[in-house]
This record gives sequence, C-alpha cells and structure tokens, in this order.
Amino acid sequence: TIMTSEGELLPWRRDNKEKDRKCQRRKETKWRRKETKWRRTVTPSRNPVVQDIPESVEDFLRNFLRKLGLTRTLSLFELEWHSRARGGGGGGIFVPDALTHRQALLEKLEAVRGDAEQLRKQVLTAAQSLLRMQQESDYHRQQHRRLSEQKHVLTGDCKQLQEQLQDSEEALKRLRDKHEAALRTKTLLGLQKERAQRPGLTRTLEQMYGGPILEKLT
Repeated sequence: TIMTSEGELLPWRRDNKEKDRKCQRRKETKWRRKETKWRRTVTPSRNPVVQDIPESVEDFLRNFLRKLGLTRTLSLFELEWHSRARGGGGGGIFVPDALTHRQALLEKLEAVRGDAEQLRKQVLTAAQSLLRMQQESDYHRQQHRRLSEQKHVLTGDCKQLQEQLQDSEEALKRLRDKHEAALRTKTLLGLQKERAQRPGLTRTLEQMYGGPILEKLT
C-alpha cells in the first residue's frame, strides 16, 4: 500500500477504499433484503428446522479478515475481488459446511445400513426357505425310497403267492382226481361185494343201465 510520510493513504487510495465500503454496504443491504423477503415467504412451522446454508468463499474470507481486524487486507481483497468480478471472472464458489456434509454422510450411511439390514433379512428368509425345501426334499426322497422298497417286497410276495397258488391248484387237481378214483374204486368194490352176495341185484342193475355195470364204473 502506498502511504505518505505521515502514515496516511494517498487520496486515490482513500477514494477506492470509500468506494469499496459503499459497495460492501450496498451488497449487505441487498443481501438483507433478500433474506427478509425469503423469511416472509417461508411458512413458519411448529418445529422449525434450521438448515446450514454453505458459506461462499468471499464471505468466509471477509468474515475471517474482519474478525482478525485486518482492515487493509480486507480492503485490498474487496478491491481486487470487485475488479475481477467486473471483468467477468467472478463466480459463486461455496465452501461445504462440515456439519451439513457430516449430516449428509450420516444419512447416506443410515440408508446403506437400512438397505443392508433389509438385504440381510431377505437373505435369512431365503436361507430358511431353502433349508425347509431341502428338508422336505429329503423327507420325500426317503418316503419314495421306503415305498420303492415296500413295492419290491410286495412284488416278490405276490409272485411267490402266485407260484404257491399255481402249485396248490395243481395239488388240488391231483387230490380231486385221487378222490374220484378212490370213490370209483370204493363203489366198484361195493358192487362186487353186492354182486357176490346178491346175484339177482347185479342182473337188475345191468338191465337198468343197459350193460355190465362194472365196466361202466371202471
């Protein structure tokens, strides 16, 4: 900064400083008007939520220099900043607030935890369903194996019974033939005995049957 021997700023420097102060006051007035208008448009609620608006870089530097009492540095910063803004190089650069950024990260973390918990529950439910299906499959497999074994045993028993039935029918036929033969023999013996005892009865029977009765019985 160019100063005189008495430690005062040169006139053109004082003019620039005065212009910067006026510009700063106009800017602050404009900002207060916008803030007042914004407050009027916002409907008050029972539980108002205070949101942390990210602070711009230039406002942060102004507040920082003003708190430290660096008025000359603040004036030079305002001069160079407005010169740059008039030249088209200004821009709204925001410094993210640490609390806001932390809150956003916490919300994302909570959302991820919720998704992970939901996914864990779904995986657990799917695992339980799979285990139940495997148990049911094993049970049905065992039942099928048991029924197959029973079917094999019953098939063998049925085949054996059929063979026994066939053998029994053949044995029954042989017994029936023997019984009939025994009856014929018994009848023949009885007739022979009657013939020996009653010759006249034999002739009567031969006349009734039209031939020798013994030949017909044999």
